[in-house]
Amino acid sequence: MADLTTLMDKAVFAEVSEIDPEWLTTVLRGSLLDASISVVTHEAVNIGEGIGFAGRVYRLKLRYDTATDAPDSIIVKLATRDEKLKALLAARGMLFKEARFYQELAAATKIGVPKAYYVAYDEAAGEVTIILEDLGDLQLPDDHVEVPLDECRAAIETIARLHAQWWNHPEVESDWLTPFTNRGGREQDAALLDEALATAPRIGVECAYLVDCMKIIRRHMPKLPDELPKENPVTLIHGDFHRNNMTFINGAMMLFDWQIVERGSPVMDVVNMMMSGLEPDTLLANERSLLEGYHQALIKEGVRGYGLRRLLADYRRAMLLTTIRYFILLEAIDFNVPGGDELVKTLIRRTNQVAKDHQIMRMAKMLPAIIWVLRVRAWILR
Repeated sequence: MADLTTLMDKAVFAEVSEIDPEWLTTVLRGSLLDASISVVTHEAVNIGEGIGFAGRVYRLKLRYDTATDAPDSIIVKLATRDEKLKALLAARGMLFKEARFYQELAAATKIGVPKAYYVAYDEAAGEVTIILEDLGDLQLPDDHVEVPLDECRAAIETIARLHAQWWNHPEVESDWLTPFTNRGGREQDAALLDEALATAPRIGVECAYLVDCMKIIRRHMPKLPDELPKENPVTLIHGDFHRNNMTFINGAMMLFDWQIVERGSPVMDVVNMMMSGLEPDTLLANERSLLEGYHQALIKEGVRGYGLRRLLADYRRAMLLTTIRYFILLEAIDFNVPGGDELVKTLIRRTNQVAKDHQIMRMAKMLPAIIWVLRVRAWILR
């Protein structure tokens, strides 16, 4: 058995095998266990392989020294072992975002999030350790199956509570919540687009319109300012708001995987949910009613001065940004893991059609004018 003092001094683990029952006992007492209960053994099961790209996720099955009604399992999240990916996440300020969220914001957040029992990170080593409550064996749906419209509507109207709570709040100005698009530089963005453009021909789905849009955007990418102007309104956004990062427990939404939480336009979460979950024809037929429902939910939560017309304008811009993001994801999704190939095909097929339906090409061609405006604003605000 490993020495407890050594493990406590370390606090952050590179491998799940380093986590010792004695260390777990010390950490979990007071938050999960009574002082008389000890963890005797645990078994780690990798439950995150193939479903995420920012880290490793394990379920620790626990056995205690005496009978107890304490949970028989917990979730442990560790940093990725892919050094190239870790360097990219660090450059984008994303490596420790989930840890910071659970340390600083989770307890105050008004929507359901998993309970955190332990959070620590080591910036120098690039390691993170998060211990969370286990929500159970969630039956996550296949990504290529459309989200039921009523579920999509419920999710969007629930996320409005998060957005309203942090609406133009000073807390979201913290440096660690800087949008990942304002870190890393435009040369890195251009390189990611180049990689995605090289990958697109081998996907096996029709995406010529999307590729043509991305080629236009790629030409202008280096001219974009490294730091985009602050959003107005700005709020806390989940950043990866889709059906497999949430569950409904007794009718209430529980939202997890806060790995790319940031400040930004509230509509980004809404677009992410709609584009990732709905077939293009369903989205086109229902987007107005979904956005109106979201707008009413904001008003119900106390948001004022954000009209529906402004929301619709922000929605179109968020469509463009999300289309770029989804295309770049071609290089982030592992084609070889179970479901990876099908996920990519579904994502790009839907994005290609949504881009057509919402005239993303027209917006892409306006980039030179948009860049000029951004640079003028940056000069005025410097």
